[in-house]
Order: sequence, then structure tokens, then C-alpha cells
Amino acid sequence: MYVHNNLGINILGPYIIQLVPRIIMLIMSFSVDFMIYQICKLYKHSYNQCLTTLASSYIMLVYSTRTFSNTLELFLTSLLLYLVAHTMKRTDETVYLQELVQNSYKQADTVRDKVNIQKKRKLIPPHDFKYIIPIGIICAVGFFNRPTFVFFAFTPLFFWFQRGISTNSMFTPFQIFNFRIALMIPIILLTGGLLLLTDSLYYGQLTPHKLWHLTMDWQDWKNAPFNFIMYNLVPGNVASHGVHPHYTHLLVNLPILLGPLAPIFVLTVINWFCDILYMQWKDKPGVRTIFSLTLFSASLPIIGLSVVKHQEARFLLPIMPCVILMCAHKLRWKMNGWRPLLTLWYAFNILAAVWFGFIHQAGVLPIQRQISRLEHGGVPYVNLVYSHTYMPPRLPLMQPMHPHAGGPTLPYCSNPKTKYLVHDLGSSDLSLVHNRLLALISRGDYIYKTQKKAMHTLLVIPTHLLQPFHRLVKNSLHIHLLHSHGPHVSVEALGRFEPVYWDGEGEVTTLSVVFGAIYSLQQFSLSVLNVTMGHVSTVEMGQLDNKS
Repeated sequence: MYVHNNLGINILGPYIIQLVPRIIMLIMSFSVDFMIYQICKLYKHSYNQCLTTLASSYIMLVYSTRTFSNTLELFLTSLLLYLVAHTMKRTDETVYLQELVQNSYKQADTVRDKVNIQKKRKLIPPHDFKYIIPIGIICAVGFFNRPTFVFFAFTPLFFWFQRGISTNSMFTPFQIFNFRIALMIPIILLTGGLLLLTDSLYYGQLTPHKLWHLTMDWQDWKNAPFNFIMYNLVPGNVASHGVHPHYTHLLVNLPILLGPLAPIFVLTVINWFCDILYMQWKDKPGVRTIFSLTLFSASLPIIGLSVVKHQEARFLLPIMPCVILMCAHKLRWKMNGWRPLLTLWYAFNILAAVWFGFIHQAGVLPIQRQISRLEHGGVPYVNLVYSHTYMPPRLPLMQPMHPHAGGPTLPYCSNPKTKYLVHDLGSSDLSLVHNRLLALISRGDYIYKTQKKAMHTLLVIPTHLLQPFHRLVKNSLHIHLLHSHGPHVSVEALGRFEPVYWDGEGEVTTLSVVFGAIYSLQQFSLSVLNVTMGHVSTVEMGQLDNKS
């Protein structure tokens, strides 16, 4: 506002609103690279191989620059993993020094030698509660961001609690383990309380006045983790987002995210457990090593999240650092001087980056920006109906928090007097979309007759669904195309795609195939349409009343 009023320059807009958060996420994504680099340096691992594999992953190129809560979960998990790995390394060194000093003390012959050794003992840094405050803060923030962070934090926390426990201490291993837990809990509760207070002040009805006079009630507080858990405990809510079999994460989502690294990771885990079960005791792999930390930090979340009925690939993003540390070097396997797995890895990530970054659901944000620039003529209400798209973000619409007729004009808002009413129908059948449009337009006509307030209705739908939608609505709705953006592919709607490769006489020729291919490519776009009432029969209105 200041820049606009004094310099006449408006820098805010839908594109800037989208770009700035992505730049922030990009900067945060470098933290994942840095944490992996630090872990590799600590344990003398090849950071060149790990960083090259991580940087070439489409997950870091696409997902980590998007404002997903899972992306923030990825950052927090990588930071927690580094802090725990660092404390494990320092604890091993400290315990070794303590045992060395203890043995020297026992072997000392004179009092002077024992005094000197005792002075050296005091120089050994403490390790029992190293990084306890940042680890507690990370756990609280991660749980508040997504309660599923429990699955990703469980293994690192367990390794942090049990590191360096020995029978030579004045406390028993059980006591040390519980001391660390007891000191961690207040940090997590205090940080969680601050987050709850901040959230309630910003999103809820809580005010400083209510806090000062202690007049708030339970409805003033906004407890995001509690609401998240209660929402997902209702079977109908989970079913509305999609129900998947328990093996979806293992057999579908892992290959989608990791490509050729997925079978390598699975075989690595199976091989480790086989070594544990069948090798001689002295040859068994260690369970307190950094490899065990990464293995369990990656495998246990997959098992835990597989219990949940709704499973998406993005839920597994935080396991990426662990998989890279475990398996990046295995992509360098050579065969006759050629590295086939590495070539396959690069090819997979190039294709996946193009698909997920520029094609799959790529039209949603541009369409939102286009809608924000449309002139609605001061109409107080606009219905936005979305069919077969991802959940549309509201921020690019540039809608004021409280649209009103008076007050100062916002330079970045094209329609300050218009309130957008978003109706996300997901992958609902086109007949349900038709019924919802009829109901909304009828409601708009009623509001105009009774309150003299106009209401427009816009439909956002994949372009290749327009033909079957036209056949369904017939003359009951008038549809006018306002804008389309491509490429855009909605996988959920590909079942209704109808390729055309014949000419007007029904014959297939070379020319008809060429023009059919061009027409089919044009159908892979997202369209926004203005919808008004047409000629609705009595039977259609009766069906609408029955479904309402």
C-alpha cells in the first residue's frame, strides 16, 4: 500500500504471491542438502555421491519448492536426523575418552598422576543432554505442522534417548533413558503451548483482552493437531479423500517417489534383517550405528503410514534423506564400465520433473490467477465450482479478508467488492456437477429477486470433459468459455478422455490422424466457463429436488 500510494507502483499480484513463498521454500530446501553434507562429513561417507543423487531427484526440484506441509516435514526430519547423528558421534567419542581416562586412572601409581588424570576428566565435554532444546522444539513444531511427524521422529528420538548408555555409569541405563525423556517433555509442551497460543490469536477468536481478563472459552482456541486427528478418525472423512489398500505406499508410492532407488531400498532393508537373523553373533550388523538410524527412520514411517487408509506419495517425502544416505552409492554399480542404474535414475527424474512440474494439474494456479483478473462488474458473490482438479488455492484469487463496498481500494485486488464462494467437487461424477450448478444458479436467481444482489457462477473443469458434459446438460445450462490453460492433465479424469482420429465421414486417414492428434493435445488443458441457466425441464428440476 505504501509503495502504491507514494510511488504509484503496484508490486503485489497473484504471481508475486505465488513466487515469494516458493523462493522461501527453495531456500529452506537447501537445508536438506546441508544436513546430508554434515552427516556425510561426520561419518566419512561420500557426500559427493549423496548430494549429486539428492540434487538430481525430482522430489527436491518439484515438491521441495512447493508449500506443502509435507515439505516442511521433510526439512524438520532432516534437521532432526542431523542433530541426532551428531550427538551419537559425539557421545561415542565422549564415552571412549571417559573409558580411556578411567582405565588410566586405575593404572596410575601415584597421587599426582591420579590428580592430573582427574583434571583431564573434567575437560571431557558433557553429552547426556546435548541438543535437547532444539530437538524438543523441532518435535513440537513438527507435530503441530502434521501429527504424522510422530512416525518420522520416533526412531531418531529413540536413538537419542538410548545413546551412550553403559553399565559403568552411576545411574542405571533405565534411569538415564527416563531422565532424558523427562527433560524433553517440558520443552515440547512449552513450545506446543506457544504454537497453540499463536495459532489461536491469528486464526481463532482469542484476543489479548480475553487473555488479560481470562474470559476466553474452549471455542476461542484453535488446536490444529487435535482437529487433524479428530477429522481423520471419522471414516467418512478419510473416504472422501480416497481409500487405498495397505500396500499402496510400498508397491505404488515408493516407486513413484524414488524410481530405481525404491527396489534398492527395499532389498537393502530385507538384506539387513536377514543378516540380523542368520549371521553369527560376532558378524551381525550393529543396531546402534548411523546406518541403523537411517534404516529404521525410513522403514518404520512406511509401516506406520500404511496402516492409514488414505495414502498419498507426498506423505513419504521425509524419508528421502535416509534413503539417500543408505543407497546413493549403490546407484554407482558398474557393468562393463557403464552405470545402468545411475542412467536409469537420471532418466526417471527428468521425466518425473517434467510430468509433475509442468503437466500434471499444471493449470490450476494459472487459472486461479486468470479468475482474479476477470472483471465481475462489482458482483457481490461469485461461485467457483471445481471439477476433477486438485484442491484450488485461495490466495491467488487476491480476495480481501472482508469484501465490502466502502473503505480504501486495494491496488492489488481487481475485485475488492466480490466474495468468491469455492465449491471443490473433486472427482465427483459429472451428473453431480450438473446438479450442483443447477442448485447454485437457482439460488443466485432467488437472491437476486429477493435481495437485488447478483451472483455469477464459474465452472473450472478439464477441457476434455466439456464434450461429455455438454451431452449431459443439453439445454439446461448455457456455457460460455472464458479462458483455458494448457498443458494440464487430470489423471482422475483420463477415463473420460475420447480421442478422435477419424474424419467427418467416419474414415481413418493419415490426415485425420494428424488433425486428431492435434485436437487431442488441445484437450489436455483446463478451462474456466461462465455458466447460466438454460431451459430446465420439470423432470430435471424434480431430480434436483430429490438429490437435494
